[in-house]
Amino acid sequence: MDFNIGDKVEVIDEALSGVICAIKGDQITFCCEDGFEYTYALSQVLIYDQQGKVKHQIHGDFKLEEEFQPSQVDLINREESYLMSPQFSISFKGKKPVFDLHLEELAPQYTFELKHDALNFQLNFVRRVIEKATQSRQRKLIFIHGVGTGALREALRTMLREEYPHIEYFDGNYFSYGQGATEIIIHGLGKADLKG
Repeated sequence: MDFNIGDKVEVIDEALSGVICAIKGDQITFCCEDGFEYTYALSQVLIYDQQGKVKHQIHGDFKLEEEFQPSQVDLINREESYLMSPQFSISFKGKKPVFDLHLEELAPQYTFELKHDALNFQLNFVRRVIEKATQSRQRKLIFIHGVGTGALREALRTMLREEYPHIEYFDGNYFSYGQGATEIIIHGLGKADLKG
């Protein structure tokens, strides 16, 4: 199904919505209710038809999939296979490796039909990074989540508080990241924990 100027859109991982005012290749520009124009890749937005139903994106083509509801197992398996794929690697560079959790950086070719699925993907990525950091004895990390509505920041910190009591977290360097980053320190890594 096609999408057109005038269709309503909503950004998957930000609290932004509006009406498409320009289309260029795989990028759309929409006029937001705040009076500004924003440009996003098609994979980063949900587009609604005139009846308010989501036009789902599948391999870059928008189709109306009223009957298709992937199970939670399907979503987890698809996400896990992406995170385990060879082109997706987690590497630690510098004293405080930085990981950008924005979907356009983290998974530019991945499509999410619901904001909840996108948020779970981002949190599962953080879990994988923490797991690899623990194995590598990398105790300091920075996660860039942006400001937006604060949903990702809050979900990240709730997860850290509930699942990782041995991890200390706080705002990242304000001059480098504004209010859009969380720095963590992983405690209990033995000798590596005594350094830095």
